[in-house]
Amino acid sequence: LQSNPILEAFGNAKTRRNDNSSRFGKFIGLVFNSDGNLIGAEIETYLLERVRLVQQPINERNFHIFYQVVQGLNDPNISYHGTSQDKELFNELDNAMNDMMFSRNEISSIYDIIIGILELDIIEISSLYQDSSLKYILKSVSKFLGINEILLLEVLTKKRIKTMKEVYITDYTQEQAIVNKKSIIKIIYNCLFDWLVLKINNNISCDKNISNESKKYIRILDIFGFEVFDKNSFEQLCINFANETLQKIFTEYTIRIEQEEYKKENVDWSVIKYSDNQKCLDIIDAK
Repeated sequence: LQSNPILEAFGNAKTRRNDNSSRFGKFIGLVFNSDGNLIGAEIETYLLERVRLVQQPINERNFHIFYQVVQGLNDPNISYHGTSQDKELFNELDNAMNDMMFSRNEISSIYDIIIGILELDIIEISSLYQDSSLKYILKSVSKFLGINEILLLEVLTKKRIKTMKEVYITDYTQEQAIVNKKSIIKIIYNCLFDWLVLKINNNISCDKNISNESKKYIRILDIFGFEVFDKNSFEQLCINFANETLQKIFTEYTIRIEQEEYKKENVDWSVIKYSDNQKCLDIIDAK
């Protein structure tokens, strides 16, 4: 249960339809022994909505963690407007990470990375090409992310082109550099999220000495929050396609196949009509 505040902080966000919308999918496995006792669990995640890190629709928010950390640490240098509830949830998150056996050094590093991402996001790429500008922000970002300042500047503004014999280093155009910065933010956050899930799994997994033959599983699929925006990203298309596919499987097994069984067994029942989304799936799948 203590994994929930962690996963919700890093994987959920406020949308126009839901103040706590799950912006990733997860597959939870509960592991039982032969006596029926719960002995562990495991979590798999998929389709984290990384585009939200660099672009939020109107009246929506980034992942909860950014507001919680700013409110919880009371950082005056970052304008990221949260609420008193975010501060309360920050305390709940901090306690949850302690319960899940995160060390204080690990927790501090997590908060540093979140602040580093926020500061990296506010860097104006056009100013990076001026030697004297924004050096203080670069220094701060490099400190929080644990990256050499000179290397960070190079990663943000230059690209490497490798040929058979040589490596060429050229400047990004300003447009390329903006896209590159957004990609870096997504990669850093995604790596952090994957590490958090791995850390949680290491703490909730069952004893590895228990044989697979004696393990029994109950698996729960918690699907991604289905959304339709005025402007939908490619990530949202993938999310909705995955959810439509899961919906197809659900209706197949819970309605169509069950009703076929009723027919075979001559059970008296009222036919349940349902919407078949196969045509929708075929249109997307054909592309």
